[in-house]
Amino acid sequence: MTSTVKIFLLISWAWILGWGCAAPTPGPGRFPNQEVWTPDLTHADTPDQDQAMKQGVFEPNGTWAALAVISVCEMTLGRVVEVNNYSLYLVHFDSTDGWRITEHRTKCLMAQTPILGVRTVYPKGLVTSLNPSSVQGITDRHKTGADYVEEPYAEVWGTKLTNPMQDPLPTTLDDPRVIDSDHDGHPGATMILGQICQVFVTQRTTCRWECRVTAPDRIECKGPTHVELNRLDATDQFCLSKDHLMDNSNYSYLIFRRIDGLEGSVNLDLNRDGKIDCSELNNKWKPLFPNPDKADDSHCDWVEHKK
Repeated sequence: MTSTVKIFLLISWAWILGWGCAAPTPGPGRFPNQEVWTPDLTHADTPDQDQAMKQGVFEPNGTWAALAVISVCEMTLGRVVEVNNYSLYLVHFDSTDGWRITEHRTKCLMAQTPILGVRTVYPKGLVTSLNPSSVQGITDRHKTGADYVEEPYAEVWGTKLTNPMQDPLPTTLDDPRVIDSDHDGHPGATMILGQICQVFVTQRTTCRWECRVTAPDRIECKGPTHVELNRLDATDQFCLSKDHLMDNSNYSYLIFRRIDGLEGSVNLDLNRDGKIDCSELNNKWKPLFPNPDKADDSHCDWVEHKK
């Protein structure tokens, strides 16, 4: 890599990494063989690294699937439980210079693991309201082992904020920033708690992912995540109890899998029309990723230790 490119990457990464929170405290996480790490631009090449880099070429342009799993620990009925909020995306990577990448995202589904047997359901209108979106990223080389860093970003429900990353979320119905984001006639975003009630909320999830290309068709990411949730109203007052959420970033992750048949990947263009849509991805995504629907309360043991 030339000195000019190195200088460009250093400036660009400093700009990207200057946003968001500090890196999370290292922990075992969901990838036991991969420590929480900070991207290293020096890349002091060794014979072992050279051998590893020959495993595959990283060509970002094309179609990928992405699974984002945001782990939180929630205090409920005197217990601390892990809750996984997960989203499946169809992502088109677009890079004109090979280094800076724009991810054009479509969220195909969104779900949450049950809490004490009660599963939260998100209306289709909420998922649709979040599309499309885009995220900027940057990589340092085009081989397996490359680092890839995304800009910090925020996904906001039920409100329109001037600064989505930093503006405080509305906490009351009379806040003029509250919107009916899923167009169901109720303020905020609607969450359906099993057969119990509907809750109308504002929510913000912020992420700053630091990634590594582990194969030509796979990128694994970790980093600090944060969830804020305010309940504005509900169809049953029982459901207006305050949420006690604690970030659990060591067990949050984002995984990309290439799905367009290039670089040895699977091809999810099932009808061979030259494009992949959410219906095709939704039918075939589970073999590509770890099962996000299994929460493990032991991942929140650290909460007990802090008491």
